[in-house]
Amino acid sequence: MTSKQIKLAPGPNESNLAVVDDKVVIKIHLPYTDDSVTIQVNPSVQKYVEKPATNVRQMMITTPTSETTTLSLDLKTNRRKQFSSGEGTEYEIELLKISKQGHLRTFEFNVSWDEPKP
Repeated sequence: MTSKQIKLAPGPNESNLAVVDDKVVIKIHLPYTDDSVTIQVNPSVQKYVEKPATNVRQMMITTPTSETTTLSLDLKTNRRKQFSSGEGTEYEIELLKISKQGHLRTFEFNVSWDEPKP
């Protein structure tokens, strides 16, 4: 079993998108709160600009496709969800923590999967 911890923050100075492996990208999506979050697995990136302004890290426009999965997780009863890649690998994502600094939130996850057998 392989696993990777990721940290996402939907704000101007941090990334709201993480590459898990060569098959899976995870992005924070609305709605999210102090104890729940919605994520998109494998959205299509339509436009990406690195540093569009001095105080902005990146700007990105994504669109869901037929291969995009939207999942809702929360810290109370729904911490884990399973999904599969388009190539059949099964993944599990677990919401570990939601932090808040001012009005910005940071979401921490653990993603695990079994490597396909050759």
